[in-house]
Amino acid sequence: MTLVARIVHGRPGALHLTLAAALGAGLLAPSRAGAMPLYASREGKTCIACHYDPNGGGMRNDFGFLYCKNRHGLDTEQKWANVTVDPRLNDWVAIGVDTRLLYIASHTKDGPVLGTSTFFPMQGQLNVAVTPHDYLTVVMSRGITTDSNNFEARELYGLIHELPHDLYAKLGRFRLPF
Repeated sequence: MTLVARIVHGRPGALHLTLAAALGAGLLAPSRAGAMPLYASREGKTCIACHYDPNGGGMRNDFGFLYCKNRHGLDTEQKWANVTVDPRLNDWVAIGVDTRLLYIASHTKDGPVLGTSTFFPMQGQLNVAVTPHDYLTVVMSRGITTDSNNFEARELYGLIHELPHDLYAKLGRFRLPF
């Protein structure tokens, strides 16, 4: 009887047992995996070095704003040294805006005339971070509606940070990081 015939007739053979053992070993002994965003890995930092959210993404903190202003480098770039944009309204309130647009253009079949020429808003979000205390930050974000289900991105959470062993507590409504 051939191997195919044994598999079709449902008799477990040495191949079945070997595959089951290999699958079991693979599931029971996984190796550690980790992911690190590009800029964090380049500079040897974690996400919270640039973002209020320890998981990364969303509103940038003071260091993250300067890092972005310097074109994602730690050295001050002279070309942008005189830019005086400051996201802080005062010592404890900062604002931010995330915007992404997609330009859509389609040509007609018989010529250079555009049939469609428009911008599509992919993301639009207003962020506010309030830090009334050195160890507490309250973050609020409100986004535009871009889909037919009227889903609107919103977050409101308090972040207790700089606890021992780099622990933090994040309480409220927030997006899942992955």
